[in-house]
Amino acid sequence: MVRGVVNTWISGADAGPTPEAISRHDAKPFASGVPLSKATEKSNVETQVSTSPWNRKRILHGVQFFVGLTVLGFLVLFMRGKLGSSFAALRHLSPEIILIGIAQGLLDMGMGGLRIQVLVQAFGGQVRLRNCVVANGGNILLGGLTPSQTGGGAAQLYVLMRAGVRARVAIVASLVSWLGTILVFLIAGISLLVWEPDHGLHGSYRVFSGATVAIFSTIAAVFLLAIPKPTLYRGRLRALLAVLPIWGKSVSQSRQVRRFEIGLSHYARLMRVAIRQHPGRVVGGFLLSGLIYLNKFLVAYVILHGLGLAAPLAEVLYLQELQYLVVYFAPTPGASGLAELSAAEIMRSLVPASEFGPYVILWRTFTLYLPMLFGGVLLARIFLRSTPKPDASSV
Repeated sequence: MVRGVVNTWISGADAGPTPEAISRHDAKPFASGVPLSKATEKSNVETQVSTSPWNRKRILHGVQFFVGLTVLGFLVLFMRGKLGSSFAALRHLSPEIILIGIAQGLLDMGMGGLRIQVLVQAFGGQVRLRNCVVANGGNILLGGLTPSQTGGGAAQLYVLMRAGVRARVAIVASLVSWLGTILVFLIAGISLLVWEPDHGLHGSYRVFSGATVAIFSTIAAVFLLAIPKPTLYRGRLRALLAVLPIWGKSVSQSRQVRRFEIGLSHYARLMRVAIRQHPGRVVGGFLLSGLIYLNKFLVAYVILHGLGLAAPLAEVLYLQELQYLVVYFAPTPGASGLAELSAAEIMRSLVPASEFGPYVILWRTFTLYLPMLFGGVLLARIFLRSTPKPDASSV
């Protein structure tokens, strides 16, 4: 979901100032340790949070798409005989399993917020854990209601900057959170190719896993190579794009490419200082990314256990790696529709058709529906508190 930060970073819309504006208003070197004046800091924050990255109309449309595509996905499964009449199994589910699933959803929210706080502190910022949990909740909610989950990053930045985090720090901390996710998926993709359980992967899934490894390796290399030399890509990226046929020259001269180069320089400079001054926090942010996804993968194992299905833990983790790679690339809001359909194919070796209905409902509830609900409640509290009260003297 944090990948929406990249779209915001490049477009310069919906989440605060552009990299050029950041460099003007926050131009003092990070390493200097000289803070902005209180008046300037307050002015910057007011400017950054003046426009919300969402509105009622956008949320309503997102909810309609999300619900519609989810219903369509379940309808297709029903027509294929994947659901059957197995929903009665939900009534016999142990309360402990439900409580564990809810706890895993809350743990996902908490660890995501902790990762944000750790990385903000690594880059010299200060923010309460409570605000970071709210930012993570906004990321999950808006990511679930926008195509390709791109709205999540803007929501996260909005909440962080509203809490007083400088735009540059909020953007880079969110970006590094996203890079942590990329590294998790890179490791997952490699493990899918190297380790094969008894059933192995179908040919199409192996091609998909290989493609994800190539994509994530390239992304990781671009950002890692920029750290020792922040100006590495300045000018070179535009020159490389210019040689592409048809639209290469126009793309290379676009404002988005220039913003990306400038933003990459900001990221690299902050990363160099953070690695030197707070290496433990940087490493901690990446380790938390692994723990966050391990918790997500284990949700399926808990559900299978609750349904009385014997499944080796290693095989469940293996299939969940593939499942989340598919969900990550889904273009629909919150992977609605596609998540349900892909789960029926990926988990069929462990989940019989008679139990798939309860499995997919519980899996989506604990991994997405509940976290989205939690995020919505947290965001609602922010807006209720920030709604100006009527002046009694004017009545």
